[in-house]
Amino acid sequence: MSGVEINTLNERTNLQEVSLNLPSKEREDLQANFYVLKAQESVKSQYTYLPIISLSNRYMRYHYDERNLPNLPFVIPIDPTYQNTFGLSVCFTLFDSLATYRERESAYLNAMAANFEYIYLKDSQRRELVIAKESLKSAKEKIKWADSSYQSASIAYSYAKEKFNV
Repeated sequence: MSGVEINTLNERTNLQEVSLNLPSKEREDLQANFYVLKAQESVKSQYTYLPIISLSNRYMRYHYDERNLPNLPFVIPIDPTYQNTFGLSVCFTLFDSLATYRERESAYLNAMAANFEYIYLKDSQRRELVIAKESLKSAKEKIKWADSSYQSASIAYSYAKEKFNV
């Protein structure tokens, strides 16, 4: 677009001033990277040496149709079409503590790597912002220089016109 005359602007039109003191926002990719970092940091808490207890409860309807239910030695008033199933599971790692340690260490190192990547991307955003601000300042100075050059050329033209048209 260099060297192209712009005819759409009239004489009273001014370019909108851009403030350099705007607060910087985090880009969406940095926000997503931040949440990935938090997820990576929480993964290491999943590897533990303590027993894991799981509880489950289910209330379901069963269709026994014509099957005979076994008779129990004691009497329980049960509606045979609906049953409540309760489950308890305990998991305890006995002989694999080194694997648990390595998994925790791996999760910790992954979290550290995600943290370093987030810090690097955040710093690169800051550097890009500084470069953009300096580029904007430079462009404003170029516009001022072009305007003063235009005024100087128009004065020189008017002097030359007076000199040769006398």
